[in-house]
Amino acid sequence: MVQSARSIVRAGYSHRVHPVMPYAHYPQQYEESLISPFNSYTYFGKGTWARTVRSAADSVREWREQGEQLLQELQRFLGAHTSPWHARKLTLSNADMKGKVQRGARIHTYSLHIVAPAQAEMVCSYELAQDGLSIAEPGRHRFLVRQGEQMTELSVETSMTDTNGHLLAKLQQTIQQADLGIQVDILADNGRQLLALELKGSQAFCLTDLEGSVISAVGAGQPSSAAEHARVQLDGGSVQTVQNSLLTLDAGRVKLQLDGAGTQPSTVKVEQDQEAVIDSIRLLMEQVNSLINEDSDGAELLNPELRDSIQRVMNSPSYSLLGFSQTALRTWSLDTELLAAALADDPGRVERELGGPYGWAGRLNETIARLIEWPAREMMNPADQLMHQFTLYESSMQSYWHVPHSGWMINEQA
Repeated sequence: MVQSARSIVRAGYSHRVHPVMPYAHYPQQYEESLISPFNSYTYFGKGTWARTVRSAADSVREWREQGEQLLQELQRFLGAHTSPWHARKLTLSNADMKGKVQRGARIHTYSLHIVAPAQAEMVCSYELAQDGLSIAEPGRHRFLVRQGEQMTELSVETSMTDTNGHLLAKLQQTIQQADLGIQVDILADNGRQLLALELKGSQAFCLTDLEGSVISAVGAGQPSSAAEHARVQLDGGSVQTVQNSLLTLDAGRVKLQLDGAGTQPSTVKVEQDQEAVIDSIRLLMEQVNSLINEDSDGAELLNPELRDSIQRVMNSPSYSLLGFSQTALRTWSLDTELLAAALADDPGRVERELGGPYGWAGRLNETIARLIEWPAREMMNPADQLMHQFTLYESSMQSYWHVPHSGWMINEQA
C-alpha cells in the first residue's frame, strides 16, 4: 500500500510511479478541471476524446442557435401583423394616377371612371410693373391663409427699396415654405415688363390681411375661380364626390390620388404580393437546409433524429405540388415558378397548406420548438462512444465528470 503522496522512482526505471490518494485529498485545481473540461486543458489535454467532446458541444450549441433563428422567422411568417400572406400590391392602369395600399386590404379589381376632375381654387393678383417700387408700404405685413378649418398666420418684411418683383418673390417664398399644399407661381409678361402672382390649391382657400395691407395691395384677396371636387363612378355604381382629389377605398386601406389622372376609365387592382410570399418561403427553406445538411461541419456528432424529424415535416406530397423538391444531398429546393403559378391559381389553398395553423409552417414551428428543448446529451449522436462513455451534457451545455463519493482516485498528472 502506498503510504505517501510523493511519486516513487524505481531503480533502473526512469518513469515515475503515480501515487494513489483519497478523493478527499485531491487538489482543488484538478477537481475544477474535471467539472469543466471544456474550459480547461489541465486534465483532458488535447487528445481525440477531448476534441470530439468540444466539437459535439459546439455543434449542439450552433444547431440550437440556428433553430432559434428559424423559430423567429416562422413566427413572423405566421404572425397576423407580420405575415407575408397579408402583403398587398397595387396595380394602376392609369399611369398618371398614384396610389397606396396597406397590408390586409381586400383583394379586388376596381373599375374607376372619373366623371369630372377636380378644379383647383385659383387666386390671381394684379399685374404689377416689375421694376416699379413696391406697391405695399415698407414694414412688416401679417396675413392669414384659411383652408377650411385650418388657419395659418404668415408674414413678410418689405423695405423702401423693394420693387414689385421683390415683393411678389417674398410672398411666393413665404407661402411655399409654409407647405400648405398651395402652388404659387409668378407669371411674367416680358413684353410689357409686368408680373402677377398666381396661387392654386386643391381645396378652397383665401388670404386675409391681419397687419398691413400686402394682400389687398397686390389684389390677392379674392379667388379668380372656386375649387370644385372631383366626381367619380366606382364599379358602375352611383357618382360620388371626392374631396381634395383623394379617393379612399376599403375603409382607408387603399388611397388614390386623382390629380392629373384625366377622365378615361381606369382599373385599380389590389392583389397579393406574391414576391413577398415567395421570398419568405425561400428564406425559411434556406434556414431549414442549414439544420438538416448532413455534410456540414459537426453534423455526424448530432443525433440523426434531429434531421429526420424535420425531414418528416418537409416530405409531404402536397408540398411537392407547390414547388418543394428534395435534392440528392437530402436538402430542399424551391421551384419559384411552380409556387407562383399555384398562388395565381388558388392563393387561398396555398395559404392554408403552407401558412395555416396546421400547414407546413405551423408543423415546422411546433417541431423546431420541441427539438431545441431536448437535453443536450439527447441531441448528440448516441452512436459516438467517445462521448457517451465519459460525459453527460445538460441543456446548459455544461459538461461534468462523475466524481466518486468515496474511495480512491488515481492522479494521472502527478
